Amino acid sequence: MTSGEIMNQLRTHEEIKNWLDRHEIRNYTIRPDGIVDVDSNLDLSQVRDKILPVQFGKVSGRVYCGHAQLTSLQGAPQYVGGDFSCWQIKMLSYSGIDKNIKRIDGIFLGHEDATHLLGLLLVKGIKQILINNSGPTDKIMNKYLGTGDILSAQDELIDAGLFDQARL
Repeated sequence: MTSGEIMNQLRTHEEIKNWLDRHEIRNYTIRPDGIVDVDSNLDLSQVRDKILPVQFGKVSGRVYCGHAQLTSLQGAPQYVGGDFSCWQIKMLSYSGIDKNIKRIDGIFLGHEDATHLLGLLLVKGIKQILINNSGPTDKIMNKYLGTGDILSAQDELIDAGLFDQARL
């Protein structure tokens, strides 16, 4: 995804820098194409935008977006070096997550009412998925983590009555 494909995209490096500074994001590099790499943890909890107006590339640490107003993971980091926590945000669908996030080298913590979970199984590197505190969703998703067997995961989610979670 290029920086120009994102809605509400900040256009200039100065606009991007101002947004990052306003949100107290530090240790970043803005690439020539406008994608932002962060060499530390990334705290997006104070973001009040519904969609990130910048595209993050690589984040060396963890990503935390609890309490943010995000309704989409568009603009989320493509590569995360640690955990990815988005369990306290209003976004309740992870539809297309695998198109935005390519790798998470840690735990994915998501909202218990989230739907469209199967894309998580296509994100490389995830060590564990925590959606609803070790309930059936977590057990099924973690059983198929790293196997590539999305259809079996979907079947088990449906058998458990988790129809909305069984969507890609």
